[in-house]
Amino acid sequence: MTAGRLADKVVVITGGTSGIGRSSSHLFGQEGARVVVGARNEAAGEQVVGQINAKGGDALFVKTDVAHPDEVQHLVDTAMDRFGRIDVLYGNSGIFPAGSAPDTTIEMWRECIDVNLGGQFYLAKYGIPALIESGGNAIIFTASELGTVGMTEAVALWHTRELPGAWAGRNAAAAGLDQRIAAASRDRRGPNQARPAQTLWPGR
Repeated sequence: MTAGRLADKVVVITGGTSGIGRSSSHLFGQEGARVVVGARNEAAGEQVVGQINAKGGDALFVKTDVAHPDEVQHLVDTAMDRFGRIDVLYGNSGIFPAGSAPDTTIEMWRECIDVNLGGQFYLAKYGIPALIESGGNAIIFTASELGTVGMTEAVALWHTRELPGAWAGRNAAAAGLDQRIAAASRDRRGPNQARPAQTLWPGR
């Protein structure tokens, strides 16, 4: 694979097996990055990294449910064990449970909180120390345009994708999740936040 803008950089991406995450994983690989893909779907994950590696890239899949902090820590540890560094953290995992407030079950609400908020926090918690140790300075979180305009029929999504946007607005360099966490990396570049609206990708 031809060296690109991310040659020899190590990227850890969650939710990297479908949609925006899948396209991002491929693009990172095309730009020369070593890509560590974390997601729940093992078959899809192996397919993505297989495609990247078949084109001369260097990618690794780690089965990860971001709702569980130990699995996110394992994802980060595996990246460090395999490549010795992390340059980019990309928190892209998210779920879209549809339903108004009365229609949203408690289980749906809690899962959305655990994945859409908890997953980003755990990636920051465990990933930022590795990022600092490596000299990396890029953090990306996927949010949603729905966080700014609201959506009555997806109340759980609206609140969990809206909150990261509000947090990222703080003057906190560690993804805006918590100023105390940010203090550990305040000399580093702050987070970038992608807020896509409706997005089409192959197969949709």
